Amino acid sequence: MWCHYWHMSQVVKYDPTHGWIIDEATGEGSRQIPLSEVKGRIYLANWIPRPLTEEECERFVTFYKNCRYDYAAYIWTTANRLSRGFIPRIMDNRQMCWERNADFNGFFGYPWCQPNEMPYMPLFVLRYIQQYNTLPLEINTKDVNFLGGRP
Repeated sequence: MWCHYWHMSQVVKYDPTHGWIIDEATGEGSRQIPLSEVKGRIYLANWIPRPLTEEECERFVTFYKNCRYDYAAYIWTTANRLSRGFIPRIMDNRQMCWERNADFNGFFGYPWCQPNEMPYMPLFVLRYIQQYNTLPLEINTKDVNFLGGRP
């Protein structure tokens, strides 16, 4: 998983030519881009305590490929947080970046929020700190090769 300010996505594979590849929701569906194209400072966090294979990640990408970005999700998140979960998460064919990342982690059996809880990034950071007693690793995109080669 990577995040840049208030954006999150998941690293899904390693390409020998382009390096680490991320998957994210867009208005048209989903897209994959090299992590090296991300501008600015990023934070890397590994919530899943076991290595994932490219085949596992490809199953996730295939399952969620038609889920478009949900521009109204911020309204649903606010309603869910203010109601303290009384208003459940809107389960539809649209996802904001945090929701897609939460679904990625839940897809592999390591959720960071309840199924009807609207995920949002501060919640992930809080749960990450609670679980690992540390903040995610901060690196600059120019140092992305620090991650090394294929996992």
